[in-house]
Amino acid sequence: MKFILVRLSLILLIVHHSIDSTICRWSPIQCGCAFYQPIIRTRIVGGIESIPHSWPWIVSIRLASTNSPFCGGSLITNRYVLTAAHCFYDELKKTGGKTTVAIRSKYIFVIGAHYSTEKNTYLNSHLRVSANLIIIHPQYDTNTKVNDIALIELSRSVDLTDKTIGFICLPMATLRYPKLFPSDQANAVAIGWGRIREGSLGRASNVLLQVELPIQSPYIRPSDCADQVYDPEKQFCAGITQGGKDTCQGDSGGPLMLTYNHTWQIVGITSYGEGCARARKPGVYTRVSVYRDWINYTISKNILNYETQLFNIPNNIDMSNDLEIWWDREVDSNAVCYIIPIINVLLLCLLDLFVYNYY
Repeated sequence: MKFILVRLSLILLIVHHSIDSTICRWSPIQCGCAFYQPIIRTRIVGGIESIPHSWPWIVSIRLASTNSPFCGGSLITNRYVLTAAHCFYDELKKTGGKTTVAIRSKYIFVIGAHYSTEKNTYLNSHLRVSANLIIIHPQYDTNTKVNDIALIELSRSVDLTDKTIGFICLPMATLRYPKLFPSDQANAVAIGWGRIREGSLGRASNVLLQVELPIQSPYIRPSDCADQVYDPEKQFCAGITQGGKDTCQGDSGGPLMLTYNHTWQIVGITSYGEGCARARKPGVYTRVSVYRDWINYTISKNILNYETQLFNIPNNIDMSNDLEIWWDREVDSNAVCYIIPIINVLLLCLLDLFVYNYY
């Protein structure tokens, strides 16, 4: 039997793009870049319809039985969706955190859509995928919503050469102070199909909406934001003092985004708020930058566990450092590819073993 030892760093492709223009150049392996460019104004505006497919990483999370959207999410690789833990916690609590067949069949994940209903077929090309695994952060607190973050492993990889589908960048791995990112008053963009008004009279939007919101730091005390959050290292706010612009019910789990080097990063996950768009009651968001390690570790572990189960890869591998991967299989051209968001874009393809087969 032949064994080959490889360090994971040797089989991952780190993709760097130098972007000269103010708009990034679309590529199926470029995170945070849309083929159909969004229109963003330099001042706060709210509740405007987005350009169809200009936010190609948005995911509509729905109940399969009714096709009813209840949360949003963001595609961060070609198989993983980042969302809020509270969207799934109650259901997974019943099963001890296990993604059972019943839970997998309960939800559907719609990718590449602009309209929330299928009655509108114009410009509404989309992909419907089920979940293979739902992973809630192990320290999620239902009372404070601290660690309100979850990962969804889709049942299959999506085709990133489809120009209506893309994946968003995670915050930079080189941040010196991830607990301070994003900075106060930075202009961010939130998107979703949630309610356009608070309360029972508020109806969900039929089209994907976008709203620009300034970041509010919870470290500034006293402040409206400090009154809303429980853990300033893991939560922050976005909104305007006078109200009128906000995310609302149905937007939970969706992204709050900033641009860096002309590409979009997900800096926050819509978590909770007191009402919707109330004066001096900004929305609260999960601070994604402090969860990079958890995201990368969780995705890497699941990929490795899958290969270990199928092909008897040794289980004494230290996941926290350089990964050592064993195999005794011949290379095959039938690859299953994953993009792992360590330093934003990493492409990893699995055959019967770990093999690199790049776009």
